[in-house]
Amino acid sequence: MHLFKVSLLGLNVVSAANGYTTEFDASTYAKADVVNVDVAIIGGGATGTYAAITLRDLGKSRYENTSVATKYFDRLGVTYNGSPMPSYTNATVYSDFTTGKPLTNFTPSFNFWPYITQLERYPFLERTKDLAALVDPDLYSSFGDFLVKYWLQDVAYSIYMFSSTAILQLPTLNVISNVGLKELGVHTTAIGVVSEKGNHIIYINALKVLQKSVLLRSTVTSARRNSYGSQLVVSTPTGKKLINTKQLSYYHSTHCREPGSISEGLWPGIVKISGLPAGVTYKNAAPETLYNLPTAPAINSLTPTAIEGFYRFYMFNAEPMPYAQARAKTLASIKAFADAVTGVSTEPELIEFASHTPWYSKFPSEAIKNGTWHELYELQGYRNTWYAGMEIVLGSVALWNYTSTLIPEIVAKL
Repeated sequence: MHLFKVSLLGLNVVSAANGYTTEFDASTYAKADVVNVDVAIIGGGATGTYAAITLRDLGKSRYENTSVATKYFDRLGVTYNGSPMPSYTNATVYSDFTTGKPLTNFTPSFNFWPYITQLERYPFLERTKDLAALVDPDLYSSFGDFLVKYWLQDVAYSIYMFSSTAILQLPTLNVISNVGLKELGVHTTAIGVVSEKGNHIIYINALKVLQKSVLLRSTVTSARRNSYGSQLVVSTPTGKKLINTKQLSYYHSTHCREPGSISEGLWPGIVKISGLPAGVTYKNAAPETLYNLPTAPAINSLTPTAIEGFYRFYMFNAEPMPYAQARAKTLASIKAFADAVTGVSTEPELIEFASHTPWYSKFPSEAIKNGTWHELYELQGYRNTWYAGMEIVLGSVALWNYTSTLIPEIVAKL
């Protein structure tokens, strides 16, 4: 029985090296700092952690044929149920966030069935964007044209609220792969993690299983690949290490730098605001734009949490901006809105503010038409390197499903 040796690197990548340098010479390291593994995984998020646990268990565990998510939770001892996420909203107000004024005659439609009918033409998008050689023209037409062609204008605003992005000018593929069947709950049953510690109990328990196989707070400073495997020079809190690996799996979600790719900015966070009515969700709706979609940069909504006065939000922009600028813009926008609603000067406090920028890989129409996605998928396994992350599919469970299909191919090359 073979137990695969896995190294999970929860880290960033700085550079790749060409040619010979002494940093790849094992004789220049202490013996304990040279690590030989079957598979090195870059990225300790949802996908990388799932891959590490699954590879580690190969050859010693057998599971029933249940869903990927429930198997994974069971393996880590994480309790889950079918309850929806709790809501702390008693009322929803659609307001112009630039003035604070509600849109009194605006009621968006949530009748997604005509839209779902179109989504069901592309069920494969739940697991892959590896398109056929002849790409359906609807997929590279603008989503604004797609809405008109199939009489879907009524749900344009509701689709926007799912996507938190400027949808009308994007190619249709970029929108429906983000707001698809699984996001609308079609053919799926949601499960939620039950823990007073929240979803990060998954990572706490995974760390207990993987133990010293994980390098946290570390950075790959150099990498070298050849037909036999890869070498990674890793800067860790305890010093530099050399990782020799037969297969390299890259699950660190970074934006694809393919020429012409579309970059957008997304910044989620938690804000503390005093004076707003308790239990009210405010959604940003512009009074004079097509389908009432806000103009970027904009806050999409303020949603109450379990703690009174604390709200979840997303700020989006049609292109990336520096973190400090995005943070300042977000705080100024929220303050202006809160001041207008309450009639007094407020002092919102950003409790959490993170950058998901660039958001996920999007290609312009011509690239989609010419098969760029297929070309990217063809890179899987090239030079013993494998890829997943939001570039491939969106959502943790979708990524676990996709990764579960890659793992047999990775193992076959060992």
